[in-house]
Amino acid sequence: PVSRHFDVTANCGDCPLTSYLWTITKPDGSIDTDSSPIFTYSFTHNGLYTFEITITCSDGSTCNRTFSVNIAAGGNTIAPYRPPQR
Repeated sequence: PVSRHFDVTANCGDCPLTSYLWTITKPDGSIDTDSSPIFTYSFTHNGLYTFEITITCSDGSTCNRTFSVNIAAGGNTIAPYRPPQR
């Protein structure tokens, strides 16, 4: 499997961050979640994975970003990752 490291520890402006929620939709439609600001995800099947990260700040505001990663047979394409900005 192909793995990718994600880090969103300092991407919501000056407000202290209180929670993180990753929602990963796999090619078969099943969903994985993670609540860590830093983690490594292993792609176990070919196809399109959709990632959504929602970060909550201490003032209650949120920022989020959705992006896709396509894992193709014979060659893996991982789009550049850009963390969310508030």
